[in-house]
Amino acid sequence: MKTRIITAAVAIAIGALIFVFGEMHSVVITIAASILSAVMCGEFLSVKKLHEKPILYYPCLLFGGLIPALAYTRVFFLPYYCFLLFLCVITVLCHDKLPLDDITHAFFGVSIITLSMAMLTIRVCAANWHPTFWALLILSVPCLSDSAAYFIGSAVGKHKLCPTISPKKTVEGAVGGVVIGTLAPLLVGLIFHYVYGDLHVNWLILPVIGLVNSLLSIIGDLVFSVVKRRYGVKDYGTIMPGHGGFLDRFDSMLFCVPFVYFLSKYVVIA
Repeated sequence: MKTRIITAAVAIAIGALIFVFGEMHSVVITIAASILSAVMCGEFLSVKKLHEKPILYYPCLLFGGLIPALAYTRVFFLPYYCFLLFLCVITVLCHDKLPLDDITHAFFGVSIITLSMAMLTIRVCAANWHPTFWALLILSVPCLSDSAAYFIGSAVGKHKLCPTISPKKTVEGAVGGVVIGTLAPLLVGLIFHYVYGDLHVNWLILPVIGLVNSLLSIIGDLVFSVVKRRYGVKDYGTIMPGHGGFLDRFDSMLFCVPFVYFLSKYVVIA
Protein backbone atom coordinates (compact mmCIF):
# COMPACT_ATOMS: atom_id res chain seq x y z
CA MET A 1 0.00 0.00 0.00
CA LYS A 2 2.85 2.40 0.90
CA THR A 3 4.56 1.84 -2.46
CA ARG A 4 1.26 2.32 -4.26
CA ILE A 5 0.64 5.66 -2.50
CA ILE A 6 4.18 6.95 -3.15
CA THR A 7 3.97 6.04 -6.83
CA ALA A 8 0.59 7.74 -7.10
CA ALA A 9 1.97 10.90 -5.45
CA VAL A 10 4.91 11.03 -7.86
CA ALA A 11 2.59 10.44 -10.83
CA ILE A 12 0.27 13.23 -9.67
CA ALA A 13 3.22 15.61 -9.31
CA ILE A 14 4.48 14.82 -12.82
CA GLY A 15 0.96 15.11 -14.20
CA ALA A 16 0.52 18.48 -12.50
CA LEU A 17 3.70 19.80 -14.14
CA ILE A 18 2.50 18.60 -17.54
CA PHE A 19 -0.85 20.33 -17.04
CA VAL A 20 0.76 23.57 -15.82
CA PHE A 21 2.96 23.83 -18.90
CA GLY A 22 0.18 22.38 -21.08
CA GLU A 23 -2.09 25.24 -20.04
CA MET A 24 0.42 27.62 -21.64
CA HIS A 25 1.40 25.43 -24.58
CA SER A 26 -0.95 22.63 -25.66
CA VAL A 27 1.93 20.98 -27.54
CA VAL A 28 3.22 19.82 -24.14
CA ILE A 29 0.11 17.67 -23.66
CA THR A 30 0.46 16.43 -27.25
CA ILE A 31 4.03 15.29 -26.60
CA ALA A 32 3.04 13.64 -23.32
CA ALA A 33 0.11 11.86 -25.01
CA SER A 34 2.38 10.60 -27.81
CA ILE A 35 4.98 9.23 -25.41
CA LEU A 36 2.28 7.63 -23.27
CA SER A 37 0.71 6.08 -26.36
CA ALA A 38 4.00 4.55 -27.53
CA VAL A 39 4.75 3.12 -24.08
CA MET A 40 1.26 1.62 -23.73
CA CYS A 41 1.55 0.05 -27.19
CA GLY A 42 4.84 -1.52 -26.14
CA GLU A 43 3.30 -2.89 -22.95
CA PHE A 44 0.35 -4.35 -24.83
CA LEU A 45 2.61 -6.06 -27.35
CA SER A 46 4.95 -7.36 -24.65
CA VAL A 47 2.27 -9.45 -22.90
CA LYS A 48 2.33 -11.66 -25.99
CA LYS A 49 6.14 -11.47 -26.06
CA LEU A 50 6.10 -9.57 -29.33
CA HIS A 51 9.09 -7.54 -28.12
CA GLU A 52 11.01 -10.64 -29.19
CA LYS A 53 9.85 -10.01 -32.77
CA PRO A 54 11.43 -6.63 -33.63
CA ILE A 55 10.07 -6.57 -37.20
CA LEU A 56 6.61 -6.09 -35.70
CA TYR A 57 7.39 -4.56 -32.31
CA TYR A 58 9.46 -1.48 -33.18
CA PRO A 59 7.35 -0.25 -36.11
CA CYS A 60 4.29 -0.51 -33.86
CA LEU A 61 6.05 1.63 -31.25
CA LEU A 62 6.86 4.17 -33.95
CA PHE A 63 3.26 4.36 -35.12
CA GLY A 64 2.13 4.39 -31.48
CA GLY A 65 3.88 7.72 -31.03
CA LEU A 66 3.33 9.21 -34.49
CA ILE A 67 -0.44 8.78 -34.74
CA PRO A 68 -1.27 10.93 -31.66
CA ALA A 69 1.57 13.38 -32.42
CA LEU A 70 0.23 14.11 -35.90
CA ALA A 71 -3.43 13.91 -34.94
CA TYR A 72 -4.16 17.61 -35.18
CA THR A 73 -2.60 18.05 -38.61
CA ARG A 74 -3.84 17.54 -42.13
CA VAL A 75 -1.96 14.22 -42.23
CA PHE A 76 -3.79 12.71 -39.25
CA PHE A 77 -5.00 9.66 -41.17
CA LEU A 78 -1.72 9.14 -43.01
CA PRO A 79 0.26 7.50 -40.17
CA TYR A 80 -2.70 5.27 -39.28
CA TYR A 81 -3.12 4.28 -42.92
CA CYS A 82 0.61 3.51 -43.06
CA PHE A 83 0.23 1.39 -39.93
CA LEU A 84 -2.55 -0.66 -41.52
CA LEU A 85 -0.57 -0.96 -44.74
CA PHE A 86 2.48 -2.07 -42.79
CA LEU A 87 0.49 -4.84 -41.08
CA CYS A 88 -0.86 -6.01 -44.44
CA VAL A 89 2.61 -6.10 -46.00
CA ILE A 90 4.26 -8.08 -43.21
CA THR A 91 1.27 -10.43 -43.12
CA VAL A 92 2.22 -11.41 -46.67
CA LEU A 93 6.02 -11.18 -46.46
CA CYS A 94 6.37 -12.80 -43.02
CA HIS A 95 3.50 -15.28 -43.09
CA ASP A 96 5.91 -18.11 -42.28
CA LYS A 97 7.44 -16.25 -39.31
CA LEU A 98 4.61 -14.23 -37.82
CA PRO A 99 1.40 -16.08 -36.90
CA LEU A 100 -1.76 -14.27 -37.87
CA ASP A 101 -2.77 -13.90 -34.23
CA ASP A 102 0.39 -11.82 -33.65
CA ILE A 103 -0.77 -9.43 -36.37
CA THR A 104 -4.34 -9.25 -35.05
CA HIS A 105 -3.06 -8.71 -31.49
CA ALA A 106 -0.98 -5.76 -32.67
CA PHE A 107 -3.85 -4.37 -34.75
CA PHE A 108 -6.32 -4.61 -31.86
CA GLY A 109 -4.15 -2.99 -29.21
CA VAL A 110 -2.34 -0.34 -31.23
CA SER A 111 -5.55 0.80 -32.94
CA ILE A 112 -7.49 1.27 -29.69
CA ILE A 113 -4.61 2.99 -27.92
CA THR A 114 -3.45 5.30 -30.68
CA LEU A 115 -6.87 6.38 -31.93
CA SER A 116 -7.96 7.17 -28.39
CA MET A 117 -4.82 9.19 -27.68
CA ALA A 118 -5.17 10.90 -31.06
CA MET A 119 -8.71 12.04 -30.17
CA LEU A 120 -7.36 13.35 -26.86
CA THR A 121 -4.72 15.34 -28.74
CA ILE A 122 -7.27 16.75 -31.20
CA ARG A 123 -9.71 17.75 -28.47
CA VAL A 124 -7.02 19.42 -26.36
CA CYS A 125 -5.33 21.24 -29.24
CA ALA A 126 -8.66 22.41 -30.68
CA ALA A 127 -9.43 24.33 -27.50
CA ASN A 128 -8.89 28.06 -27.90
CA TRP A 129 -8.35 28.43 -24.16
CA HIS A 130 -7.71 26.17 -21.18
CA PRO A 131 -6.64 23.02 -23.04
CA THR A 132 -6.04 21.35 -19.68
CA PHE A 133 -9.77 21.60 -18.93
CA TRP A 134 -10.45 19.02 -21.63
CA ALA A 135 -7.57 16.80 -20.54
CA LEU A 136 -8.71 16.84 -16.91
CA LEU A 137 -12.36 16.41 -17.90
CA ILE A 138 -11.44 13.18 -19.66
CA LEU A 139 -8.86 11.89 -17.18
CA SER A 140 -10.61 12.77 -13.94
CA VAL A 141 -13.51 10.35 -14.39
CA PRO A 142 -11.58 7.08 -14.90
CA CYS A 143 -8.90 8.07 -12.38
CA LEU A 144 -11.27 9.06 -9.56
CA SER A 145 -13.77 6.34 -10.41
CA ASP A 146 -11.07 3.66 -10.38
CA SER A 147 -9.57 4.92 -7.12
CA ALA A 148 -12.98 5.12 -5.45
CA ALA A 149 -13.87 1.62 -6.65
CA TYR A 150 -10.59 0.28 -5.22
CA PHE A 151 -10.99 1.81 -1.75
CA ILE A 152 -14.75 1.27 -1.46
CA GLY A 153 -14.41 -2.29 -2.73
CA SER A 154 -11.58 -2.99 -0.27
CA ALA A 155 -13.65 -1.60 2.60
CA VAL A 156 -17.15 -2.95 2.01
CA GLY A 157 -17.02 -5.07 -1.15
CA LYS A 158 -18.64 -8.50 -0.81
CA HIS A 159 -20.05 -9.39 -4.23
CA LYS A 160 -17.59 -10.09 -7.04
CA LEU A 161 -18.19 -8.17 -10.26
CA CYS A 162 -16.30 -10.41 -12.73
CA PRO A 163 -14.35 -12.95 -10.68
CA THR A 164 -12.90 -14.84 -13.65
CA ILE A 165 -11.59 -11.64 -15.26
CA SER A 166 -10.71 -9.35 -12.35
CA PRO A 167 -11.06 -11.18 -9.00
CA LYS A 168 -10.61 -8.06 -6.84
CA LYS A 169 -13.36 -5.99 -8.42
CA THR A 170 -16.64 -5.92 -6.54
CA VAL A 171 -20.16 -4.73 -7.32
CA GLU A 172 -20.04 -2.38 -4.32
CA GLY A 173 -16.76 -0.91 -5.51
CA ALA A 174 -18.11 -0.46 -9.03
CA VAL A 175 -21.23 1.35 -7.77
CA GLY A 176 -19.14 3.61 -5.56
CA GLY A 177 -16.80 4.31 -8.46
CA VAL A 178 -19.69 5.26 -10.74
CA VAL A 179 -21.07 7.66 -8.12
CA ILE A 180 -17.71 9.40 -7.62
CA GLY A 181 -17.00 9.35 -11.35
CA THR A 182 -20.34 11.03 -12.06
CA LEU A 183 -19.37 13.90 -9.75
CA ALA A 184 -15.79 14.21 -11.05
CA PRO A 185 -16.55 16.46 -14.08
CA LEU A 186 -18.52 18.81 -11.82
CA LEU A 187 -15.45 19.16 -9.63
CA VAL A 188 -13.28 19.94 -12.66
CA GLY A 189 -15.84 22.47 -13.88
CA LEU A 190 -16.01 24.19 -10.49
CA ILE A 191 -12.22 24.44 -10.21
CA PHE A 192 -11.79 26.01 -13.64
CA HIS A 193 -14.87 28.22 -13.26
CA TYR A 194 -13.75 29.76 -9.97
CA VAL A 195 -10.02 29.89 -10.71
CA TYR A 196 -10.31 31.47 -14.16
CA GLY A 197 -13.82 32.91 -14.22
CA ASP A 198 -13.95 33.02 -18.02
CA LEU A 199 -14.86 29.35 -18.42
CA HIS A 200 -18.60 28.82 -18.73
CA VAL A 201 -19.49 25.15 -18.61
CA ASN A 202 -22.67 23.24 -19.34
CA TRP A 203 -23.48 22.06 -15.82
CA LEU A 204 -26.23 19.73 -17.03
CA ILE A 205 -24.01 17.77 -19.39
CA LEU A 206 -21.05 17.34 -17.01
CA PRO A 207 -22.69 14.66 -14.78
CA VAL A 208 -23.85 12.86 -17.94
CA ILE A 209 -20.22 12.73 -19.08
CA GLY A 210 -19.25 11.46 -15.64
CA LEU A 211 -21.90 8.73 -15.59
CA VAL A 212 -21.24 7.43 -19.11
CA ASN A 213 -17.47 7.59 -18.77
CA SER A 214 -17.61 5.81 -15.41
CA LEU A 215 -19.36 2.89 -17.11
CA LEU A 216 -17.02 3.04 -20.12
CA SER A 217 -14.01 3.02 -17.80
CA ILE A 218 -15.22 -0.26 -16.26
CA ILE A 219 -15.59 -1.77 -19.74
CA GLY A 220 -12.11 -0.61 -20.76
CA ASP A 221 -10.57 -1.99 -17.60
CA LEU A 222 -12.25 -5.37 -18.02
CA VAL A 223 -11.38 -5.64 -21.74
CA PHE A 224 -7.68 -5.19 -21.09
CA SER A 225 -7.88 -7.46 -18.04
CA VAL A 226 -9.16 -10.22 -20.33
CA VAL A 227 -6.00 -9.85 -22.42
CA LYS A 228 -3.82 -10.11 -19.30
CA ARG A 229 -5.63 -13.23 -18.13
CA ARG A 230 -5.34 -14.74 -21.61
CA TYR A 231 -1.54 -14.50 -21.49
CA GLY A 232 -1.15 -15.20 -17.78
CA VAL A 233 0.33 -11.90 -16.61
CA LYS A 234 -0.66 -9.82 -13.59
CA ASP A 235 0.35 -6.42 -14.95
CA TYR A 236 1.25 -4.94 -18.31
CA GLY A 237 4.50 -3.55 -16.95
CA THR A 238 6.49 -2.46 -13.90
CA ILE A 239 7.15 1.20 -14.70
CA MET A 240 4.80 2.28 -11.88
CA PRO A 241 5.65 0.26 -8.74
CA GLY A 242 2.52 -0.90 -6.97
CA HIS A 243 0.36 -0.03 -9.98
CA GLY A 244 1.96 -1.97 -12.85
CA GLY A 245 2.46 -0.37 -16.23
CA PHE A 246 1.00 2.74 -17.81
CA LEU A 247 -1.60 0.61 -19.56
CA ASP A 248 -2.73 -0.81 -16.21
CA ARG A 249 -3.51 2.75 -15.09
CA PHE A 250 -4.87 4.22 -18.31
CA ASP A 251 -6.75 1.30 -19.89
CA SER A 252 -9.99 2.56 -18.32
CA MET A 253 -9.50 5.93 -20.07
CA LEU A 254 -9.23 4.62 -23.61
CA PHE A 255 -12.98 4.25 -24.22
CA CYS A 256 -13.77 7.51 -22.39
CA VAL A 257 -11.84 9.77 -24.76
CA PRO A 258 -13.88 9.02 -27.91
CA PHE A 259 -17.15 9.64 -26.05
CA VAL A 260 -16.08 13.14 -24.94
CA TYR A 261 -14.56 13.83 -28.35
CA PHE A 262 -17.72 13.01 -30.31
CA LEU A 263 -20.05 14.55 -27.73
CA SER A 264 -18.16 17.84 -27.95
CA LYS A 265 -18.84 17.88 -31.68
CA TYR A 266 -22.60 18.05 -31.16
CA VAL A 267 -23.11 19.46 -27.66
CA VAL A 268 -21.65 22.62 -26.12
CA ILE A 269 -19.71 21.44 -23.08
CA ALA A 270 -17.64 24.56 -22.35
